[in-house]
Parts: sequence; C-alpha cells; structure tokens
Amino acid sequence: MTGRASRQPYPFEFDEARARWSLAAVRVKAEATAGKFEISADAAEKFRWRLKADNGEIIAASQAYESKEAAKKRIASVQTHAAVATVVDLAANVK
Repeated sequence: MTGRASRQPYPFEFDEARARWSLAAVRVKAEATAGKFEISADAAEKFRWRLKADNGEIIAASQAYESKEAAKKRIASVQTHAAVATVVDLAANVK
C-alpha cells in the first residue's frame, strides 16, 4: 500500500435507499404525463398493446401475443428499458 486513499469510481457515496425513492418519484411523475398503454384483442384473439400520448396519438404498437399476460410482461419490459435505452442511428448516412 502506498499510503494513498483509494479512489472510488464516483465522487460521491451511493445511497441505494435514496436512489430507489428518487426513481419512484420520477416514475410517478412520468406516469402522470407520459400517456397510457392500452391492451386489446385482435380478430385472431391475440393480444396487442399500444402506447398513446396524452393527445391520443399512438406512439408505439406491439406485435401479437398469445396471452394477455405476455402482453403485460412486454409492457413492463418497455417501461423498464425505454427510459435508459440509447438511440442508435442506423440511417446516419441518409439525410
């Protein structure tokens, strides 16, 4: 040991309980202003979801799922991952 204090990767201490509370507050605010998910059954009796903005515009729609539970699980996955997803521009060379 050289006598130096070990460097932490972040210049602050991580407080897991506070982080959970903060994330919960962000989710509550987002739910109040982020539209809604709707689940419906199609003609083949498969389940689909769509995400509607506050103004009623459909901003995302799903594929067909065999069960309502499967559609609900995918909605939960979208809610979890969309907030932290990166954007990859595969059309960067197209203007």
